[in-house]
Amino acid sequence: MRVEKQQTGQKGVRTVHAVAHLSDILRCVSKAGKPVGINEIARAVALDKSSVSRLVASLEKERLLQRGHDGGVRLGLGLLAIAAPLMRDLGLSTRVRPSLEALAKRTGETVNLSVWSGTESVSVVQALGSNAITHYAPPGRTIPPHCSASGKVLLAFASEEVIESVLLQPLQRYSDKTITDPDILRGQLQEIRRQGYAVNIGELAADVCAIGAAVFDLDGSVVGALTVTVPAYRFDVDRQAEILSETLPVAHDLSAQFGFRS
Repeated sequence: MRVEKQQTGQKGVRTVHAVAHLSDILRCVSKAGKPVGINEIARAVALDKSSVSRLVASLEKERLLQRGHDGGVRLGLGLLAIAAPLMRDLGLSTRVRPSLEALAKRTGETVNLSVWSGTESVSVVQALGSNAITHYAPPGRTIPPHCSASGKVLLAFASEEVIESVLLQPLQRYSDKTITDPDILRGQLQEIRRQGYAVNIGELAADVCAIGAAVFDLDGSVVGALTVTVPAYRFDVDRQAEILSETLPVAHDLSAQFGFRS
């Protein structure tokens, strides 16, 4: 019994140390203010390079860290998804809110910026227009990726591994228009990658439609999805074209704010 307790205690100590190391790495990347290399992280947290590489890979898998094309490590959007309710409570959305509010004012609809949690779309900032329906995707709400405009945009620009992991799962039907055939969805995702936006007509809820546009960051990764949500009864072809013409320029402007150059 004493041996078993000792083993359990050692395992508990190792677990605590692992958590501390992960926290140290996250703090190191956060303080750097720019992408940092594995060697630099290893020196800062006093761990060997191989251990840091393994820990960074684990954090990447959870989207708490991400690597650029040059191998530099920076904070991942998974942190933003986790912190979405806190962002709402503290009002930490000054960077994008003016653009969202202006778009909401012009369209009169509900406007959201959503990020990818690793499996779903998460609304992090919302602005309401004069005709907006206030219950659409409040900040912190998660949305399925296969039947929403924001979810499809974010999924379309995810890795092939992530796309397949989502499409190989049973795809829940939410309305008569929900697409549950993974092959059809794969085709849609290819088209979304080509055009940079998605249209949802009653796929999540029969009376709800939306247009979502990709927002890119410095290295061309998708940082979020800008969506305008509209009740189905006022989403005819002309209204779709109008919303799209308003949404795409704002998505381009937000991308520029995040450093993207097309």
